[in-house]
Amino acid sequence: MPFESFFFSIALGFDILGLFMVIFSGLFMLWQFFCFPKVKKTFSLSQKNYHFVQNIFVHRIILSLDFFIVADLIKLAFADGIESLIQILLIVVIRGIFSYYLLREGKRWP
Repeated sequence: MPFESFFFSIALGFDILGLFMVIFSGLFMLWQFFCFPKVKKTFSLSQKNYHFVQNIFVHRIILSLDFFIVADLIKLAFADGIESLIQILLIVVIRGIFSYYLLREGKRWP
């Protein structure tokens, strides 16, 4: 079906977007933390600044997990058998739980 291949390419696009968000977020936070002198002075070893950086990173990871969940839901709409349906549902549930706990952990910091 032409619609199936179109939606699978959209799901692949969401997967790639989520992957780039994870990689970009990690590299950007490392670059920001180690390369800028102003940021080095601002992000010293104080606990508050450490949690600020960690909080930003956690929210970016949650956003990328949301992209992965959207891609899995698109794949779920075109699942062939019951085994693949159960597998995709389990992946969505695990990623959703992981997102929830990351968000809860991120809200714990001031």
